[in-house]
Amino acid sequence: MMRKRSIHVFSLSVLALFLSVSCWSQELTQADLESLTQVLVKKLKNSQKANGCVGRYGVGSTALALFALRMAGVPPNDPVVTAAADYINNSRSSRRHFNYSEGLVLCALAEMKQRKYRRRCLIALDNLLAAQHVTGGWGYNN
Repeated sequence: MMRKRSIHVFSLSVLALFLSVSCWSQELTQADLESLTQVLVKKLKNSQKANGCVGRYGVGSTALALFALRMAGVPPNDPVVTAAADYINNSRSSRRHFNYSEGLVLCALAEMKQRKYRRRCLIALDNLLAAQHVTGGWGYNN
């Protein structure tokens, strides 16, 4: 049940991100996109835990959901958005999904456009730079 819910949250997050891509507007009307976006926003918001986390993967899944909510136009002062950002700001990525999570932290917290998240963004950036392979790329974990 927990795995199914995490996959569902992840799928909703990814779908919400892609709703903003203009090439879809050729197949759907703007009203269709706005309606579907609102349904997905509601589902993402309802999946948030009391501690601000969204999904099963802690920082990574929460950052992905936060980024999707911001891209869908949810304002940074929305209580769900603020709780997700604060959860990320006060948490560290697991070693298992480290690079993935830290990259999403940068995307999500940058969209908050608030100085209080600057330190966590710099930590994520430092972590990613330190994890870069000598060949120039990154692995999934570290």
